[in-house]
Amino acid sequence: ATHAILAALISRASTGVGATIDVGMNDAVLALLTHQAGRFFATGQPPGRIGNHHETIAPYGTFAAADGFINIAIGSDAQYRRLCDALDAPELWENVQYKTNAGRQLARAALTAAIESRLKTKHSGYWLERLGKFGIAAGPIFDLAQAFASPLASEREMRVTIDHPTAGRIDQVGAPWKIDGQSTPVRLAPPTLGQHTDEVLREILGYSEPQRDEALGRLNARNQSNAAGPSR
Repeated sequence: ATHAILAALISRASTGVGATIDVGMNDAVLALLTHQAGRFFATGQPPGRIGNHHETIAPYGTFAAADGFINIAIGSDAQYRRLCDALDAPELWENVQYKTNAGRQLARAALTAAIESRLKTKHSGYWLERLGKFGIAAGPIFDLAQAFASPLASEREMRVTIDHPTAGRIDQVGAPWKIDGQSTPVRLAPPTLGQHTDEVLREILGYSEPQRDEALGRLNARNQSNAAGPSR
């Protein structure tokens, strides 16, 4: 929806003509399937479950180290050569089967086992630092506590604390965009039930006082009925 709105605004600025935007939830979900849809359109076969490894690139997925799992993404033969150097495993490069991505795909299970046999000799922190030095795309696998406690999340203000009128100090997810180097502040806490009802009736809908009283009475009766549970 945001992309469509921006495109329409840019078009209006140059043509003077507005546009009607229609964004369907089903359309949006299907649009996220570009990679898998491409495979389906090309083969006519719906893709199945692929687990934690890329189905057309190897090695590219989740690998076990001594203390947990890390992600490694190898996108070319040159990157694979650097991975072998980082792992100090020249035999993995010298093996003819592993010279090309096509060959590595066919031998994915054996290659994964060979890579993990190296990774399991040291902890993930060691490997992530070493892989970074060799220009290999790799990263840790975090749970939510680790993700929000990470230096990157802290520096980017992705966990913010605000005051709530009834719950006190609560944490919220920060804005994922930064404008002029600054994170967008959270102006308001999540509203309590009915907090803005009178404001909406009065300022947006223009209800008179009797109309507001009648509407609020109906809402209160409905809320009490819902709180009481289903009748028997």
